Amino acid sequence: MAKKAVANKSAAGRVPASGRTRARAPIAVLEPYIETLWLYESAHTHNREIVLPSARSQLLVNLDVPGGVLRGASTRPLEIEPKSMRRMVGVLFRPGGAFALSSAPGLHLQNAGVALDDLGLRDENPLADQLSRTDDSGHMLLALERWLVARMPRPTAEHRMVTAAARWLAAGLPVGDVVDRIGMSRSRFVRLFGAHVGATPKQYASLIRFQRVVHGLAAGEDDLAQLALHCGYFDQAHLCHDFRKLSGRTPTAYRPRDAREPNHIVD
Repeated sequence: MAKKAVANKSAAGRVPASGRTRARAPIAVLEPYIETLWLYESAHTHNREIVLPSARSQLLVNLDVPGGVLRGASTRPLEIEPKSMRRMVGVLFRPGGAFALSSAPGLHLQNAGVALDDLGLRDENPLADQLSRTDDSGHMLLALERWLVARMPRPTAEHRMVTAAARWLAAGLPVGDVVDRIGMSRSRFVRLFGAHVGATPKQYASLIRFQRVVHGLAAGEDDLAQLALHCGYFDQAHLCHDFRKLSGRTPTAYRPRDAREPNHIVD
């Protein structure tokens, strides 16, 4: 059963698409850690929505609720309340990027959202207050970017290693081969990767595979045997088993809220 989120938690995964959205890439100094900065305004009136699992972490600020939340990777569906999330500003991190902001072991954030204050990110001038001073989306994203620049360090050797490992795992390289390329013991690598990314290497590879299927289905792919082959599964049965395990439904029962946002399901 999906876990219900509190009001200032939002979707793990990609940027919301329905409603008014502004999204852009960060400035160069933040690119090693962050993929996208976004602002989203919605007029949704439905009470319940399911967000599918994702290996990605996000920083989320609900402009109607004080404070912000850092959400880790998710391995199970999450239930949210769209009516309480009508004005959101957020950050989609690259693998390992959230660790650079919080220095909190990522596995502790798996399937969870933690207030920024609880991560030692309390400010005299809180991020939510800075964002609420303007209604201009461009100014909001600039304020968010400045806040991040003041807190994100230069990339470390460990971050570069985790980034490379995530890229190899996403390309289908087995964990053992990635360990060999990294050049450390398997147990040490698994601990390091989990702390930075919020998922074990095996979980990360599974979630990346699953997300490829989700996006393929949303794009209209209906040949599950071919989709399994293209997404790195052994066969169609393997895909269906994995999809049901991670989403709680079969691939044929999957219906996204919007084709542009495959991870959101109105249930």
